Order: sequence, then C-alpha cells, then structure tokens
Amino acid sequence: MDDCDVLIVGAGQAGLAAGYHLRESGLRTVIVDGADRVGASWRSRWDSLRLFTPARYAGLPGMRFPGPPEAYPGKDEVAEYLAEYAAARFALPVRLGTAVTDLRRDGAGGYVAITANGVLQAGQVVVATGPFGAPYVRAAGGRPESGCATDAQLGLPERGSCCRA
Repeated sequence: MDDCDVLIVGAGQAGLAAGYHLRESGLRTVIVDGADRVGASWRSRWDSLRLFTPARYAGLPGMRFPGPPEAYPGKDEVAEYLAEYAAARFALPVRLGTAVTDLRRDGAGGYVAITANGVLQAGQVVVATGPFGAPYVRAAGGRPESGCATDAQLGLPERGSCCRA
C-alpha cells in the first residue's frame, strides 16, 4: 500500500494544477488517472474542438500556454500542453492506467483508494475527474460522509452528481 498526503483523482487541467500547488507546498502528492496518456480526454473529442478563450488565459500555474496569445488552441494542442506540463516541465507524480474503483474512509481520518494497480492511502483526496464521466455513487442512507451529496439527497431534480464515492 502506497501512502501520500494528498491523492488527486484525475490528470486533467484541474488535477494537474492542484498537483502543482500541493507539491509546491511540500505535500506528498500522487495524481492517478485511468487513461493511458495525459490529455487523453482532449484527444478523444471531435476534431473541430477549440478552447473558447484565447491561449493567453489557458495556461496552468507556472507555465503559459505556447503560441500566439490571441489564438484559440485546438484539442490536440491542449492535450500536448497538458502532457508537457505534467511530465517534462514539472515531473508531476502522475500514475496513468490507474482508475480508482473504490474510495472510502480508512477509520483513522484519511482515505483508502482501491485502484486498478493496487491500494493507495491518503490523508486527503481531490476528485478532479471532470464533467464528462459517468459518476458512480455507492448506495448509502442520508448524506454521504464525505460532505458531497447527490441531487436527490438535496431534493433537486436528478442531473448527475459530483460524488464518486
């Protein structure tokens, strides 16, 4: 079982930016993603996809987006930027092909994540999986212990959930 201070689930923009800041603060951080490459979700989108903001606003912490500041980068440019950001520029601790299949409290104030490649234990977890996946919420009575609630639990019309565990 691997231990870390913070486990980040998802190696997209949010997960990588969180990993950058957490590592800069001195925390032992691991970023896991079920995909085989950083930027995989961008690569799988339609060819005409472009950012809706200019490149000058698209950079992540510590690294500006390359190219003309007023350009609107395409999906492949974004995917390459994310891969460069994670690996070459900052050597973020990304473990690809590591989907989290279960996440639960460990009884000692932390979390245990069951992944395709083993078990990870973390003091805190950041779920940064993005809006395009199909969330799985374990059946539980009342509000989940994590503080995240489903729409039904909040009395809202069903539209999906941010909860993963």
